[in-house]
Amino acid sequence: MNIGFHYYVTKTLAIKAGFSHKDAELIAYACQYVDDATDHQVMVVKDMPEPLYERMYEEYFDPTCTSHKGIGNILYNFRNIRNKVLLPYHFIPEGWNKERKKFNYLTIPEAPMSLDLIELALAELQSNKKDSRIRDTALIRLGIALHSYEDTFAHQNFSARNSLKDNGVTDPIIRSNNRRRTNPFVGRLTGFLGYHIGHGLLGTFPDRFNTEITYIDGRKNRVYINTKVRFRKAARRVFDILRAITGTPDTWGKLLPQLNVCLEVNRSRRSDWKRAFSAQFKGTDYSYNPNQWKNITIRRDRDGNYRFSGDPIWFLYHQAAYEQRVFVMATLS
Repeated sequence: MNIGFHYYVTKTLAIKAGFSHKDAELIAYACQYVDDATDHQVMVVKDMPEPLYERMYEEYFDPTCTSHKGIGNILYNFRNIRNKVLLPYHFIPEGWNKERKKFNYLTIPEAPMSLDLIELALAELQSNKKDSRIRDTALIRLGIALHSYEDTFAHQNFSARNSLKDNGVTDPIIRSNNRRRTNPFVGRLTGFLGYHIGHGLLGTFPDRFNTEITYIDGRKNRVYINTKVRFRKAARRVFDILRAITGTPDTWGKLLPQLNVCLEVNRSRRSDWKRAFSAQFKGTDYSYNPNQWKNITIRRDRDGNYRFSGDPIWFLYHQAAYEQRVFVMATLS
């Protein structure tokens, strides 16, 4: 899924489920930032606070990369990158399949581990209601877990492996925003080069609103994707998860017509997303900026050095993301 769901839908659902606007923003920002956190090199940060976890030491901070973009996608062919980025955040596998008695690397909707990640976040949230920093970390952890959970709907039947059988795409027919689309050149190129990873051969189309796709997969099965149906189901389930936390009554019937209007069109700019959701959900502040948390936590001084500003929000994200990665990798190893 893209920012339309991970931030805009998630924030809307959190508010409708009874979260405060502040808490809803923490959840939704973290949920979307999983797709934007590309920092992956150790940084020197002056005036660092006491270490929050093991990737902070004196003046050194090692961020947790949860996404690669642009030329960084080439790195997906390296097992280490796939295991540390795609597997723990974007393509949670089904895991052990009792009926087939084998491990399934393909993502399935509501993969058991994606629900485990949410439960872990909720347990931390419930046990730390008074400590604001720990509570904020738990909300951020919930947002990251929701990203992985939401992606199980969009990324179903694909895997983080470089596998033609898992991720092969032949003869795709794509309609997005009610227009016929061609298979993206990058997808055709990566397939030609032997990169069969996730839904890369279909580009970003499985993540877009109002998109229909048919293709032959690597197991010679014809597959039909309707993201409107998938995303509506995902929204319903996320709403139920968030309602269960707050105890808010079920208002899905009232919410769905407004949400359907937003699901009708995939948009290309944040300003377009904001305009569309603000028109349907008046009074909700949608203001995502991928650099916001980083700029709050660290800033350049006159000498060009990074310095800690006093608000650890960006550090808290990386702590929560790292702990999810450790949990997933340890569980699957």
